[in-house]
Amino acid sequence: MNTNDQYLKTALQAAKQAGEIFKASFGRPRQVKNKNNNPRDLVTEADLKIEKLIRSIVGRRFPAHKIIGEEFGAAEINKSDLVWIVDPIDGTTNFIQGIPFCCISIALWDSKGPLAGVVYNPITNTLYHAAKGKGAYCNNKLIHVSKTNSVKDSYSAVSWGRTWQMGRKIMPFFIRNMRKVRTFGSVALETCYVAQGSFDSFIQGRLSIWDVAAAALILAEAGGRATDWQGKAVSRQVKNLVASNGRLHKELLKLVNNLY
Repeated sequence: MNTNDQYLKTALQAAKQAGEIFKASFGRPRQVKNKNNNPRDLVTEADLKIEKLIRSIVGRRFPAHKIIGEEFGAAEINKSDLVWIVDPIDGTTNFIQGIPFCCISIALWDSKGPLAGVVYNPITNTLYHAAKGKGAYCNNKLIHVSKTNSVKDSYSAVSWGRTWQMGRKIMPFFIRNMRKVRTFGSVALETCYVAQGSFDSFIQGRLSIWDVAAAALILAEAGGRATDWQGKAVSRQVKNLVASNGRLHKELLKLVNNLY
């Protein structure tokens, strides 16, 4: 087993163990709170428990590695560090409301990008995974992006994070330019849906690295592409996202830049 496979094995085991907490609290979470006094930005007791569990599992196996998590932040990180990036519940509002479009996201990155990634929806028992150079899988079946060639023919997802002003721009704009548009509320899962060919693309107006750290690798290994709106590769500083089957990417970048 090579090193990336070992990292992936740890991510898979951590996701599955954390999935038990996820399922126990789904639709009935305790201690729902606003973060930063923003009613659109919620955290639950389950978010905290899941991230603590994942940090514990990773920390025991790889004590020299650093960890970035949505709920507990990060220690000081150097360029040479291997960094685990964790979103304990992506799609927290869906999770609270009992809508089964939410997931656990775990990735390991080096200074060049992701090495291993897992996105797991415990409610539907849907598990996406990838190791660099090894392809992308959903429930252990190899997945690939779609072959749609034009945005006007695309079936795509869009989202805008917690900023309604961005939503007012982004949704009407893409409704006019795409065949069909949907929004589901989980960056990681929507990106994985591009990876498996269910969506042709996904445009996200606001996000943080933990939202897409694992899914960006899964998409790349499925033959797709993920960048920010300027066409730069996804990095730990990413603020917005274009995820596509690759064929649509150049056209999508032109479109998103018309939003400014």
